[in-house]
Amino acid sequence: YQRRVHGDFDAAQATLKQCETAIGNDFFLSPLLEEFLQNAKQMIFENYCRIHSVIDIDMVADKLGMDREKAEIWLVNLIRQARLDARIDSQANQVIMDTQPSGIHQVVKEKTKSLGVKTVMITEQFANARLSKK
Repeated sequence: YQRRVHGDFDAAQATLKQCETAIGNDFFLSPLLEEFLQNAKQMIFENYCRIHSVIDIDMVADKLGMDREKAEIWLVNLIRQARLDARIDSQANQVIMDTQPSGIHQVVKEKTKSLGVKTVMITEQFANARLSKK
């Protein structure tokens, strides 16, 4: 999924809809559909944030299929969870990214940290799925 949509957010949305259909039709994966969609939306938005410095909340709501209020709440939670350097300007209806140039060591550290977290999440999901089948 990630290789196919890196940097092309319209393709990401189209692929996300295909994944939603495929996972929804799969007997074993369908219980994990909502969690998959949430994680995919988070990944798309994190990538979008790394490219753009100012993001319109209405555009995010439209792209993610939410109303503006839900999108703003979702963005607040995402900024907290992903520890993004960002602030929401409700008056201008924008998310403003505070970008600071990162050194190569910081980039490697962040990539490694997220891999560990994602590995643990995947392991737990498979363990839970295996237990629920028994």
